[in-house]
Amino acid sequence: MIRIPSWACRLFSNDQNRVLRLRSMEVNKTIKVCREILIDWEKYVILDTETTGLTEKDVIIQIAIIDLNGNELVNTNVRSIKAKRISKEATEVHGINTNMLRFAPSFGEIIDDIYKLSKNKIFLIYNAEFDGRMLKQTCYYNNLNSFNIRAICIQKLYSIFKGEWSEYYNNYKFQKLPNSSHNAKGDCLATLNLIKKIAKNDFTILPEEKYTIFGKKINLF
Repeated sequence: MIRIPSWACRLFSNDQNRVLRLRSMEVNKTIKVCREILIDWEKYVILDTETTGLTEKDVIIQIAIIDLNGNELVNTNVRSIKAKRISKEATEVHGINTNMLRFAPSFGEIIDDIYKLSKNKIFLIYNAEFDGRMLKQTCYYNNLNSFNIRAICIQKLYSIFKGEWSEYYNNYKFQKLPNSSHNAKGDCLATLNLIKKIAKNDFTILPEEKYTIFGKKINLF
């Protein structure tokens, strides 16, 4: 069933065909993007992190990167050079505590692996804005030069696909990652499975859009 956001219903209240058409085009686009990702799978990697918290002072304490065959490229806990307290709320979510990081590599020891992938891969990330910010913050607090990555936010794609509208934010509601384990590698695999799930959907056949010219209805599409 195609969900119709309230903004579309208001904008085209007298033309339900156009409302359905606009929404169907959005859903079809998300399916198309996921199918293209799977076809050109060698261009992409999936990244996920776990962190000390959510603020501008928090850093990465676990990171994983996989390819689209599910092969592990990076998967490690991360010890921060500058001691960072892990918030109680964060530990309750991912289960990581300071003792678990005592013998983990520093971010400086693994950053080259991430940097090399960034040169020729596009990163697929569930909430790319958050993980991108955490990468930069972790570089900063470890006295490392940060770098840009090319990323596609799978959370935004999935939110459009689901179609649950937020009147407050005037946008689609962000969806939680289905089957999240709150473990970096586990969530990479969950993101991969979600991409495959979206790609398996059939395209929606768009309803005809008709316009009246000189008293006659004609199809433009």
